[in-house]
Amino acid sequence: MRKKFLAGILFFALTIVSVTPAAAVTSYKNCTELRKAFKFGVSLSSQSKNKGVGPIAKPRVAPAVYKQNRKLDVDRDGIACEVVTRNTAPNASGPVVSNPEAGWLNNIASVSPEVCKLADARVDKRQPNNVGFPLRPDLIPAEGIANFIVIPVDFSDRPAGVLPAEYLRDQTEKMATWYESFSGGKLKLSFQIGTSWVRAPKPDESYVVPKNQANTPGAAQDVQAALAQDVITAAGSQFDFGKAHGVFLYMPTIKSVDYDMGLRGSSLRTPAGSKPLFLWGGGAYHFDNRNVWAGAKRDKMWAFWIHEMLHSQDQALHAPGNGFSTGLGQDQYGSSLVLSTWELFRFGWIDEAVTCLDKADIKPGTTSIIRPLENTARGMKSVIIRLSQFEALVVESRRSIGYSSEWNGLQGALVYRIDTRVDNDRSGESTGDTGNTEQFPKWGYYLAPDRNITTGSSSRSVSDFLFKPGDSRTFAGVKITVTSTSKDGDYITLTNVG
Repeated sequence: MRKKFLAGILFFALTIVSVTPAAAVTSYKNCTELRKAFKFGVSLSSQSKNKGVGPIAKPRVAPAVYKQNRKLDVDRDGIACEVVTRNTAPNASGPVVSNPEAGWLNNIASVSPEVCKLADARVDKRQPNNVGFPLRPDLIPAEGIANFIVIPVDFSDRPAGVLPAEYLRDQTEKMATWYESFSGGKLKLSFQIGTSWVRAPKPDESYVVPKNQANTPGAAQDVQAALAQDVITAAGSQFDFGKAHGVFLYMPTIKSVDYDMGLRGSSLRTPAGSKPLFLWGGGAYHFDNRNVWAGAKRDKMWAFWIHEMLHSQDQALHAPGNGFSTGLGQDQYGSSLVLSTWELFRFGWIDEAVTCLDKADIKPGTTSIIRPLENTARGMKSVIIRLSQFEALVVESRRSIGYSSEWNGLQGALVYRIDTRVDNDRSGESTGDTGNTEQFPKWGYYLAPDRNITTGSSSRSVSDFLFKPGDSRTFAGVKITVTSTSKDGDYITLTNVG
């Protein structure tokens, strides 16, 4: 359903042309497009072995195509866009059909969700957001209506050409839909989108912002503030800043801002007076082919913007599994764009969807049914086990549907541990940290099933952490076993082993 936007939206424009790789081999947008040319996907070599759900149809061995589309290999097994085959055993009356959920029983002795709302207890605070409770009031609300202004910006030395109004409208509609889905309608977004480019008063080369270093407040903050203020001043009275919570600068031709620019609460002069605003604008990285194909970044700009918004909604993100394709808190351009159970729980959006229990209350034969996170606030079911005043285990079901449809058939349960006394140390992001390496402190870590404990310690492959039927893991005296599974959820058994 189309959302209604404030005045200032242009309804007709050409789509901006994105940069594409110069290679002769096609880079496909998604698996649907790749499978039009390669029906059963492509593999790096004939020796590539499937790590995900199976069995699979035989993929085409095409090393060049695979390398150009490596981003679509979500489980990093050397096969991109594999196709799962379903084998059934026929008899005289047709295929055997059974109910995989027959006998499933939810007999957990759950308690109030309040028991699982662990207090934030960080001492070494590397970033400003709580990792535990409470969710503090921030620049952007968690409920009600959040109002944003999108300012298209270009520069005298880097003019932008035709304004991609339809594209900007599409991206902001995706943002609004995502928040409405995961908040269960508790938070709605409203946008004012500029109808023409706002020309910065200085050339691009005047605003040099290098890449930010981990665990720091941001590079060249004075330059970022100057650029933000120059753009808002140049925009004049085009926008109503009266109720605005934040501003996005869309700057597709920028080069001098290398990576990101962002202000969180800096006072900016607007036509409505000075206001402490959330402000974000992607630098050159978000429009070029570094790490991720520019076309993929363009398609998922909405997810990148949401990630930055979440940081101004008192969410730390970047754990568990920083950089994993398990959600946009870990990877804004990844193959899954959900938000984790813990962060949704902190928002207060899913209390009714969380089964909370204390470790001491786990009785013999305790079982529970969990439903996929991809079902969003209206259909998901997760389990949180309180281990201590500051520690918990989270068990969530995941499926290759909805905001994880690019997982290409991966499914299972994810288990992670939380410690609200610990903050994220992101200093190892390019120097040995897989995103889940315990050498670098984080508020959360994924736990691999027993069969992959060794592999999991050095892996970033989602499939190495997904629990399938028969998989178990014991941590802090709690054994978690996935007993069986269906397309709609997972059946888990919990055991208190002391």
